[in-house]
Amino acid sequence: MSRLLLVVAMITFGPCAYADNYSSAGVGANCWAKTSNDDELEAGSEAGYLTYIATGLVGENGYRVELELSYRRNNVHGINDPANGIISTGDGNIITGIGGFLNVAYDFSNSSRFQPYLMGGAGLLYLTVEDD
Repeated sequence: MSRLLLVVAMITFGPCAYADNYSSAGVGANCWAKTSNDDELEAGSEAGYLTYIATGLVGENGYRVELELSYRRNNVHGINDPANGIISTGDGNIITGIGGFLNVAYDFSNSSRFQPYLMGGAGLLYLTVEDD
């Protein structure tokens, strides 16, 4: 079963004069919330992992714009989708997501090593579910 999911978050716009570029990468934990809808589709998952790479431009006025690519994977406890004839309660179900996001951030200036920022973005996440 494949689904295309549009993920939208807050986007901050502002004038940018770009001074430098950067790249970043990371790994972390990923947790899908329990899913259900009016058609009785239900799924729950264990915590999984997430990897990402990003590249962006740093503005002289505190704004950053970046492009992020990500991959995430979780084990699913079970899938109950009577409308499509899928009912599975065993472990071994896997949900994966490949995504691309465009993010905009504002870095708050201060004199410490701690640099707070506010970030939002929009993108697409392609989900694939493999059932047992």
